[in-house]
Amino acid sequence: MLTETWLSGDCRDAPVIAEILPPAYKIQEKSRQGRGGGTAIIYKDSIGVSRRNHTATLAKSFEALSVELRIISDCVMVHTIYRPPPSKKNGFSFAMLMEEFESFLHEIQFNRFILCGDLNIHLDDPSSSEGKRFLDLLNSFDLVQLVNGATHRKGHTLDVIIARSTDADLLANVSPIDMCFPDHYPVFFVINLSRPTRASGKEISYRQIRKIKLDNLSADIDRFVSETASIDDLNHLVSEYTTSMKSIVDKHAPVKTRVINQKIEAPWYNDDIRAAKQVRRRYEKLWRDSGLMVHRQMFVNQRDNVNSMIDDAKTNFYTGMIEDSTSDSRRLFRAVSNLLGSDTRVDPLSDTTPSEKVEAFAKFFSDKIKKIQLGFPAIDTDVITASESYGFDLDIKWGDFEPATADEVRCIVMNCPNKVEF
Repeated sequence: MLTETWLSGDCRDAPVIAEILPPAYKIQEKSRQGRGGGTAIIYKDSIGVSRRNHTATLAKSFEALSVELRIISDCVMVHTIYRPPPSKKNGFSFAMLMEEFESFLHEIQFNRFILCGDLNIHLDDPSSSEGKRFLDLLNSFDLVQLVNGATHRKGHTLDVIIARSTDADLLANVSPIDMCFPDHYPVFFVINLSRPTRASGKEISYRQIRKIKLDNLSADIDRFVSETASIDDLNHLVSEYTTSMKSIVDKHAPVKTRVINQKIEAPWYNDDIRAAKQVRRRYEKLWRDSGLMVHRQMFVNQRDNVNSMIDDAKTNFYTGMIEDSTSDSRRLFRAVSNLLGSDTRVDPLSDTTPSEKVEAFAKFFSDKIKKIQLGFPAIDTDVITASESYGFDLDIKWGDFEPATADEVRCIVMNCPNKVEF
């Protein structure tokens, strides 16, 4: 769930969304009519998400995006809200928020729900009258605020995760974590719902070699050597070696199988980025364990390095794709469409019947011909005769044709462009 997306709600959003969405993910978003704000939820395409409307769409003091999250038989409403800081310019008072938010809670209270977002209220400050009044409102609806700890760089709790007290088992591991963002910390949590059905994965076989106890392995090998010391026949010795060694390895590290999900990687992803991300994770773990600022800076520098490598890889990939498609307009338009996040396969007549589509298709070409005809200058047929217009006698009838020669046909075929289909 995201707040302050700053999406504009028009065609300018498509390239931005295409840039941030991972493979096999979708987005539901609600942009503000104006600069700033906006809420969104990004989810995997295997999860059923349906948008729902509430009277909160008419609220002035906060923005809300409501979706129904459905996985197999489990269903929960997820409400993402953002309250812009009150100012003289917007005129959004705390009293207005309390009134509109209470109405919103009255409407959604009958369904199981999760409410999360940025309220810009100092809920951590016991001396804050606004924070106390807001928590009292939640308590009157038997709701609890589950975020403990700072969610902002300045040490305040501004972001919330709210649920019914009776749905305490629905959420787990709620924790704001400093990811070195400029101001707010992301808040992580687990929703305890049924797992979606896994797509068919790939079965792999492996041995846990690192768990072998070397002393036991060495003892078994020594025992094998002593038992085969009297064998003189080379073929017999090789056969015993192969069988015994396999039996020893199977004893200490038996073959195990498991099914793994096959991840969809972006076409620009490469081994250099993968290695750089491993270094980034190592620096992050070092910083989490030590808490030292020098380790934090190492993580930030490596994070910026990874982001720069990703930008360069994307630029090189899409530049090469466009350059390779200059001779094929269809491939070029497909590449640009993927890059800009636009869908060129949208059917503008998807809501019409087949007969209406046929009529619309015929009318399109009929109107096109009429438009072309209207573009020609008017000709006075009483002044210019047909023979003068066309330069030949229209009474002549063509009845005799000479067959084309093989050389003429070959010349026509060789001069045809490559895209001509026969």
